[in-house]
Amino acid sequence: MAGTGYTADAGSVEIDSIEITTFTGGNPQDITHLVMGMDVYESLDNYTLACDIFVTEGIDLLNFLPAGAEERVKFSIKTPQGGKKITYNFFVESITDIQGNDMSTMASYVLRCVSMDAVKNSKTLYTKRYKDMEYIDALDEVCKKDLGISKGLDKPDPTKGFFDYAVNRVRPFQVIDLICERSVSAKYKGSDYIFYEDNEMYRFLTLEYLIETRKPKAKAFQFEYPNAKRNDPVEKRLSHRTILKYEVLDQGDDMNKIKVGAHKNKYVEFDILHGDYVFKQEYVNSSDHMLFQKTDSPYDTHSSAYNSYAEAEPGFVRIALKDGTRPEMQINKNMHYKTGFRHKVFTYGMNIRVYGDTNLMVGDLIELKIPEITGTTVEPPEQETYSGNYIVRSIRHLIEKRKDGQGGFEHFMVLDCRRPNLKKALG
Repeated sequence: MAGTGYTADAGSVEIDSIEITTFTGGNPQDITHLVMGMDVYESLDNYTLACDIFVTEGIDLLNFLPAGAEERVKFSIKTPQGGKKITYNFFVESITDIQGNDMSTMASYVLRCVSMDAVKNSKTLYTKRYKDMEYIDALDEVCKKDLGISKGLDKPDPTKGFFDYAVNRVRPFQVIDLICERSVSAKYKGSDYIFYEDNEMYRFLTLEYLIETRKPKAKAFQFEYPNAKRNDPVEKRLSHRTILKYEVLDQGDDMNKIKVGAHKNKYVEFDILHGDYVFKQEYVNSSDHMLFQKTDSPYDTHSSAYNSYAEAEPGFVRIALKDGTRPEMQINKNMHYKTGFRHKVFTYGMNIRVYGDTNLMVGDLIELKIPEITGTTVEPPEQETYSGNYIVRSIRHLIEKRKDGQGGFEHFMVLDCRRPNLKKALG
């Protein structure tokens, strides 16, 4: 198991010097002793990484460097005893919350940082036509040629169809929006492509690809809420895989689910060249949800009785246009599935706080074991409904200055965990 040996001093982290330099790399300063904490944020919903660095100092660093929100910050973190080393390179895009004490001897502020590629995107504005390119090749051209990303690009999930599109005075990330929206998977029905940056590289793939390929790792990342006898000392119930705190997110939103067609929707294709309605595509949740990749349980979100009620009529009927003069884009083939899958995949969620682990990445699948709520002092049984596999939608790395006087930092993570269904069947 990936976490073997981590239990000694859970929460400890090794950090190389936190170095800040001018934009060109000059005047390097090690500010590790001035940093009170750092929040590093990675998400499947964000194209780049972000970081807040909390500084308290009495050396007037902002004037000495000098700093004007164009600096670069570099540091590495590693979980001891088996964790991989992660190196972050950030651009300081703003300095906020600057405060001094009453005697003007100390100042505190936040260095708000982003990936350098986010800055490149903000200054790149162009007009271009992407002609008869496969979606995955168009994405490759946007990233490597039009934007010039600073990391590798992983695109292991093949697309089908062509991206034939003219863009006018747009930024690269806007074109990536279009490609993600229109791409069709050669394998997965959901065809819900995402583009994001993690601590290794950029990735372009479907959520179903993530679920299928990373599901085998879930057992290696098995987290439990303390379920020893509740009158045992705390230290007997804590380990590196302990859930320190959890919160079940909102459950339901079914009126909206009906309206957006996640229970039932229908598309009719209209060929503007010939003026013909070609065919219709229809998604019906109670039968079609089995076509998607599952985190674990095959159970549907709703009972069969409620599905029959909600699927009596489609939530919407839409016309999907087809231009017979252009190459086949394939986008109309999976629109009905994508609508159902996108709403379904993140239906149930849980936020958990755990000890830091640099081996865990955004997009990984993890297994949660949640005990039943009980007031007894005996070990409670596992809560069947919410236990099981979840996809990590976002990671917030909380790196905090130790408060025990020993120096150094502690590392915790807040994970936004999602799944498309309950483990226990309804009704």
